[in-house]
Amino acid sequence: MEDSGKEGFGGFESRFLSHVDSNVDLYIGRLAEAVAIPSISSDLPNHLDDVVKMMKWTESHATKLGGDVTLLPNPAATAESPLPPIMLGTFLASERPAKKKTLCVYGHLDVQPADIADGWDSDPFVLTEKNGKLYGRGSTDDKGPALSWLWIIEAHRELGVDLPVNIKILFEGMEESGSAGMFEAIRDLAKPGEFLDDVDFFCISDNYWLGKTKPCLTHGLRGMAYFQLSVRCCEQDLHSGVSFMQLLGIDLDLPFDLHFLPGAMPSLTQPSHVRNNTDISTGPWGNCPRGHDRSDQTHVHPRRFVGKHFGRRRHGRCRCRHPPRRSPIRHNRF
Repeated sequence: MEDSGKEGFGGFESRFLSHVDSNVDLYIGRLAEAVAIPSISSDLPNHLDDVVKMMKWTESHATKLGGDVTLLPNPAATAESPLPPIMLGTFLASERPAKKKTLCVYGHLDVQPADIADGWDSDPFVLTEKNGKLYGRGSTDDKGPALSWLWIIEAHRELGVDLPVNIKILFEGMEESGSAGMFEAIRDLAKPGEFLDDVDFFCISDNYWLGKTKPCLTHGLRGMAYFQLSVRCCEQDLHSGVSFMQLLGIDLDLPFDLHFLPGAMPSLTQPSHVRNNTDISTGPWGNCPRGHDRSDQTHVHPRRFVGKHFGRRRHGRCRCRHPPRRSPIRHNRF
């Protein structure tokens, strides 16, 4: 099999694009088949079979191309809550695969719900062409981009050109519903000797174009760390743009120290009114207007009491606060 590097990228590119142009109708027909499968992951009671059907449809095409394909049972599935499998596929270069890098492509084959009543001009599960554009649920997010990798491999095969890299495919059917089971699957697949152990690069085939004529391949993401901070405060929901501004005038009584990330915004200084909950002092400012004992007060102002009991009163304490003097904080950089 010919090596694409030997004929030069320019020569191969010309043949490749010509091949793609001659098979446009075939690609559109396959995309129409995929769009017609309502693989809605947010409604598994009614569409689990459709999601599984979509996974098997893709598995069939990948197998025909000579890939080593497996439908991995979803590790988060239970008898009470069945989930669609995760597709793993491997396409090795024909020549010296051990010498070539390995690229893992991620995509998803499930879709969001869609209905004419949602504002669609045509049946969302019937691929429809209008003014040179294709409309259909999943045509761009993400069946079209994900399946394109199979047609790229197919084009190399039909042109007699070897793959420049080994390609592994990781397709799921739950991305639109929190990617249930993917964390556990990746954790296990990344172990020594497992599916992801020899991967050199990842390509996220679920992103945007840089315009109407310039596609974009996302080959890297900035690091992400997720944190959840739960704050128990008010008895009812408060408007973030109205009530929150009033809350800015009261002290924060936190069970931990709050610090700014050093160097993140040099123009901001650590607010002096943030204190650790363990360092609550009392002051000779008079009695609480609600009649609470002074020994259980914290920062009661001699002339006015700030705050209106926005939060729950813990241990019966009156949360009347005196906002100390502070420098204005710049907001225009947020």
